[in-house]
Amino acid sequence: MNSTLKPHLLVEIMALQERPVPPQKLSTLFLAYRDFPEAFALAFRYRCDVSKPYSRSYFYKPAILVTTKGGMTFMFDDKLFHIPILLRIAGRLTHRIDGLNTEESWSEPFLEGIDENQHLELINCKVPTSFLQRYLWHHDSLPTVQFGCFFNSFAVLDELEDPQIDTVVFNSRSEGRNDKPCRIANVTVGQYIRGDCDPLNSSGHNLKLDIKFLQTLTVNGEIPLCVALRMIKNRYKNVQKLHLGQVRLPVPVDWFSIQDAVERINVGVDTLWNCMLGHSGAVTVGAFFDRMFKTGGQAVFNSCQTAFPCATIVRDVDCVECKFQKAEGNKKLDVRVTIIC
Repeated sequence: MNSTLKPHLLVEIMALQERPVPPQKLSTLFLAYRDFPEAFALAFRYRCDVSKPYSRSYFYKPAILVTTKGGMTFMFDDKLFHIPILLRIAGRLTHRIDGLNTEESWSEPFLEGIDENQHLELINCKVPTSFLQRYLWHHDSLPTVQFGCFFNSFAVLDELEDPQIDTVVFNSRSEGRNDKPCRIANVTVGQYIRGDCDPLNSSGHNLKLDIKFLQTLTVNGEIPLCVALRMIKNRYKNVQKLHLGQVRLPVPVDWFSIQDAVERINVGVDTLWNCMLGHSGAVTVGAFFDRMFKTGGQAVFNSCQTAFPCATIVRDVDCVECKFQKAEGNKKLDVRVTIIC
């Protein structure tokens, strides 16, 4: 390799890769290019985009998988394929950990780098509890921790002795709960968690947190209006920012009159909006109603025009969709009504 190649140019070449850089290639680059450690460190700071988003479904599962701010991903594996100085640089500068499946001694330089890391934003994987404990020994709090199919039990939080966590993100039901309340500043619940109860307080699988530390809550999954009202008025009345992305407006299934249905929708919207106005913080809500009615399209269109005078109404062949918004200060309510006819 041309040893006069500027480090930033080598970074741009690595960014053209369509897959994460494997440990064998890292070792080859280190041996062939004398300034590779400089280029490797630069890769974690350099503002460049990868040529294609990496697939997370590749077969090879390395022991350590880290991602840079610009999107490049590097792999490290067993003692045959690693360079200690590169491991330490990766640990010190990585923004995101996508894989950490080892506690063997060869990974110690990476962990030493993590001890010094001031850039880590996301732990997006199942990691050993000892890793989280060690991180907290050297940092005041955990960054964003994402629970998912690989790391899916809140019970692990009980082993961390009252941790402070910046953000918890989860998009599937936890296999277990934590018994000790955690100091969590922000919680994001994914769109695939839906049901008829508060997603942080479902039976047997809830995330137990100290409410007074909670600053923002984002719930992207579907919840019924009655649950949303309780969340806004009661449990989360003091959070600074509350976002409920899919609040289902109720109309009894045995109501067949389109006039009665749109009136009931308006009652639900008004109730929700008044509840939002009573909250002390910023509240954004997306509310929706989807239903089929055995009524002609023109009759549905006319009823919607009357009931929702400020809405944007679009009539398709077999569907009428209405969208409107209420906004005041730091409160915003977006409403979507879709009626199949």
